[in-house]
Amino acid sequence: MYGSGQTTSVQPSGVNIAVEAGHEWQIQEIGFDGVEKYIRPPTYSDHVAKMAHRVDWRNLVGSDASFDNPSALPREEDDESSEEVEKPKLEMEDRKVPDAGPWHTVAKNLHEALQQVNVLVDTLAVLKMPYLEALTVMDSFEMNHNMQDVVQQSKQFQWVTKRKSLLEVIAVLEQSHKLRLKSDVEVESDKEVFFQELKKMREQWRVRKTGNVVYGDLGYRIFGSKYNPSELFDITRRSLPTSSDGETSSQQEHALQVQVPCDLIRRSTIAVSVEIDDMDSKDLFAITESDLDYMRVEKEKATEVHWSLALQWAQESLICRDIFNQLSKEAVLLKEHIAMVRDGVLVVSLFDNVLLRIELCLHPFEEGELPMKGDEYLGRCLRQLFVSEQCTRWVRHQMFIAMPLTTLPESVDLRGPYAMSANETECRNKPKRLLLERLMSIASHYVLTNKVASTLERYLLRVSDPQVTWNWLRSTSAMSAIIVTASNRNYDYIGKTTFYIRIEADEFYVMTKEGQRIDCRRDEQMLTYTIECQVCSYMLNSVTMVVSKLWQWQVLHANVNAIDDDAEPSPTLYICNQSATRAIFMQFHMKSPPTVRMRKCSPEKPMVGDEADSFVLLNYDRLIGSSLCRKVDNLCAMLSS
Repeated sequence: MYGSGQTTSVQPSGVNIAVEAGHEWQIQEIGFDGVEKYIRPPTYSDHVAKMAHRVDWRNLVGSDASFDNPSALPREEDDESSEEVEKPKLEMEDRKVPDAGPWHTVAKNLHEALQQVNVLVDTLAVLKMPYLEALTVMDSFEMNHNMQDVVQQSKQFQWVTKRKSLLEVIAVLEQSHKLRLKSDVEVESDKEVFFQELKKMREQWRVRKTGNVVYGDLGYRIFGSKYNPSELFDITRRSLPTSSDGETSSQQEHALQVQVPCDLIRRSTIAVSVEIDDMDSKDLFAITESDLDYMRVEKEKATEVHWSLALQWAQESLICRDIFNQLSKEAVLLKEHIAMVRDGVLVVSLFDNVLLRIELCLHPFEEGELPMKGDEYLGRCLRQLFVSEQCTRWVRHQMFIAMPLTTLPESVDLRGPYAMSANETECRNKPKRLLLERLMSIASHYVLTNKVASTLERYLLRVSDPQVTWNWLRSTSAMSAIIVTASNRNYDYIGKTTFYIRIEADEFYVMTKEGQRIDCRRDEQMLTYTIECQVCSYMLNSVTMVVSKLWQWQVLHANVNAIDDDAEPSPTLYICNQSATRAIFMQFHMKSPPTVRMRKCSPEKPMVGDEADSFVLLNYDRLIGSSLCRKVDNLCAMLSS
């Protein structure tokens, strides 16, 4: 019928129908694994029971029918059944509870009488209460009045009594209304003050509310966990004080009341000082009786302190306690220094006979200025070191989540072609120094700086010629530099000489302008000795400039390395005039004026034997002039004339 290679396609007749239930199963719950649990649809018996509950059986059976005996219900039968003997119906009234003996009715009546008597007794007790009595008491009437007057007076009396009672009630209501308005205004103002102070507190402190409890955090750490249980303080609303007349006084200092931890109800300070260990030193661990006043803690008085001061003092006590605890733990790790801790006092040896003393001072939780103990600069440095350590993020967050956290700085933690090996990274990454070690370094530098400054001041008071001045070139907590300048007044063409004093944490030394380093260790006498040597060399150069530039004298000999009989440095200078008729020999001493000798010589007759040593010693104080350069200038002028 069809050609080869052709196929037949049979198309169905009609439409496609999908039969589904009209009521889908309800979902009861969906588990964590995604499985859905459905509510099974009701069965036929469930539907029958549900429909049976909706049938009003009493209307069908009758209101007087009993469900206990279904056989007693009337049946509709034919005429033959009506002729049968009718059975008696069981009514609800006939179904009575049997009596409990012959005295049942008597007991029931007695019980009802007892209830009535109890009600009467309660009514009389209520009427006898004083605050339920009438505000006014009626006057007694005489019995000799006639009945009409009594009735008339009783009506007037009742009218006056009711009016007076109403007036008293009005007065009481007006007074209560005034007091209510006043109390409402005070409560609203007190609430407003409370929330304003709470808002102000939240600007400075961390505050949180859990349930009906409001509390805050005294912690000072930026990184790490917050709301440590030992550092929490409770915030409550201060109750309004009442006056003698029962009115609440709205004048009060603050509406907030805080309760800080008991171990922080004190004022604390850290006293850092430098002590000298010698025969005259005091007891480093002595405690006076007044230092124990902080132990008398009264919580009632502590709550009366203003919340801003109380929180500030409590946090200061917490910081001081943590600082001292950290220093005490680090004192055990010191290797090159001796440390002792006892009774809130930490003593560490710095160098030689110098000790660093750190004391945790405790004071009562009261207003007033605290006594200043220790060195203010060292205490401020300790506080700055501790705070900077708390503000430093030691664990640096990575840019990518898959990379681990690291404590290396960005300059060392490199990637790609700039990456370094582990050994090179360890060499460049400096280990973290202890807080106590950094404080000891600052204290040592502070002590050496004071030594150098006092040495220079003493030298300037002792020496007036030449004019020596010093200035701070650099001053830090770890390294300082001082520039010392020596000059001659009114002789600017001579020039100035400068040298530097550099102070480190463990020593100080002098650097000349030629780059020569002269170590002085920590000895003040060596520093003074070095300064005097530099000044002697400068005086030799100054005299040489004066005689050669102004008077054209010849310098025959200048020895900076010469010494005197006591093996002390004493530079010498030998000069003569152009005609070789006068010669001057000068020797500069470190702690005394220079020695000036002069002699007269003849160029035609050379001196031999004892004549060669015939120098005349000149009195330095008798020479004319206020300074060495002026004296030499006047001496050359006299010899030239």
